Amino acid sequence: MTGTGVILAASGAVARRAARPGRRSSGTLSLAAADRRGDDRTVEGPAVIKQTRSRQAGTCTLTFALPAEEVTGAVSVVGTFNDWTPGQHVLKRRSNGTASASVVVPGGTTVRFRYLAEHGRWFDDHAADVVTADGSVVHV
Repeated sequence: MTGTGVILAASGAVARRAARPGRRSSGTLSLAAADRRGDDRTVEGPAVIKQTRSRQAGTCTLTFALPAEEVTGAVSVVGTFNDWTPGQHVLKRRSNGTASASVVVPGGTTVRFRYLAEHGRWFDDHAADVVTADGSVVHV
């Protein structure tokens, strides 16, 4: 799958993006649409995962961004970088029309994550390298 479409992540389906070095945006996500349907598994509107590497520190800053109009209520990104703790990395609205949060991880690691919205709704990010039944995966 190359960047558009629907992923039923909670159903056990696995979707892989085409390998394109350096490309991190092209996925889609609509949390508002999932909320209206009561479905926490659908990924549909633009989403971006940006990687900024620090060679001196040997780390990478991952910025998770969603369109602000698609984020209804509090949404946090949880994963291996914060021991899957909700509320530690809440997406904040930015002046560029997105809602985002950043985390710093060691370079060369594999990061697993999911988004958690209000009312316990979990969803995945199609901009990830791989989406599995266990969540989104980014290789740093």
